[in-house]
Amino acid sequence: MKELIIIDGYNFIFNYFNLDNPTGERILILKEKLVRELGEYGHYSGSDLIVVFDGEDDKNATRVMEKENGVIIIYSRDRGSADAVIEKLANTRITYDKVFIVTSDYSQQKVVFKNNIYRKSVREFGAELRRVRRKIKEEIENMDKYKKGSFYMVEKRIRNSSKKKFSNLIRENESLTKDEKI
Repeated sequence: MKELIIIDGYNFIFNYFNLDNPTGERILILKEKLVRELGEYGHYSGSDLIVVFDGEDDKNATRVMEKENGVIIIYSRDRGSADAVIEKLANTRITYDKVFIVTSDYSQQKVVFKNNIYRKSVREFGAELRRVRRKIKEEIENMDKYKKGSFYMVEKRIRNSSKKKFSNLIRENESLTKDEKI
């Protein structure tokens, strides 16, 4: 089952990271962090992700779209709203079984409910992001444990008598190689 998750970018950043008095630099850092976390989520879950940001301050005459870490990032046109872009995207869900909109914007939620599209609040999706990040971390830790008991640590898997035999073979091979050089 293929899912599309569309995230209202600034709405998510302001609510998820609890920003009271954001600076431009801080917002930029949080945008990068959001895209990185969404990429991890998408790779793990198999969902397609689109994050939409308002383009009011970007002075773009056209909509800008880029892809980073598997996440499609869309900036609306100059003076355009992310809500309008999200609404268009939600209505063109041709190849998806489910479409989710992640926002805490009440007016956007009404549009989502009218079109029979699923909605996730920022808090709900944020909890999902954290859960997936924990699962990824656990899987990496389990892989590290597996590596320690597998072929990477041969010396821990063979008996001391076998180690001595291998050491003797290596020394004999080295002495043969030295004799051949002379």
